[in-house]
Amino acid sequence: MQSSMERFATRFFAMLDRRDGRLVCCNTGHPAPAILRGAHDVAELPPNSPMNGAFLDVPFANSETHLDTEDVMLLYTDGLIEARQGEALFGESRLFDLLGRCHGLDPEGLLEKVVEAVDSFAGGRLADDLALLAVQRLDLPWSHAAEAPQRLRRRRRPRRQVAKAAAAASAWGIGAEQRVGSR
Repeated sequence: MQSSMERFATRFFAMLDRRDGRLVCCNTGHPAPAILRGAHDVAELPPNSPMNGAFLDVPFANSETHLDTEDVMLLYTDGLIEARQGEALFGESRLFDLLGRCHGLDPEGLLEKVVEAVDSFAGGRLADDLALLAVQRLDLPWSHAAEAPQRLRRRRRPRRQVAKAAAAASAWGIGAEQRVGSR
């Protein structure tokens, strides 16, 4: 069943276990985050669930991947890929080409390169919002779990917590009718 398209939202929820790099995420129609892996690869985390509020009674799904300490994940709003130069869009292809040339940059350097490129492309005139977040997993200051502070030793259940976060966000009234769960 379809709902009124006047009330919908895209969301990206994720939990990263800093100890082992496990990333559990739920992407409800948000632009696909990019992960710069190692020295050469750029991967994307495509949406795995429909937009919140677009359809009723549709469950959310979780995906799982891994972030190494040299990987950088980039999240962005559609204002980045929909930036215009005349009729041309900046687009995902241009973004991923750019990211392929940004390996080795820290999160701050990556953000600077992306903002510089989209600003140059659009001639300094962005018609939509632009929000970016770059995430890199850092090495923990201890080498074994036994050395970790007690509060970090408890094993959490990322899949359940991602689903709980999606359910809590439904309190906004967007997609509140949707069932939230894990695969």
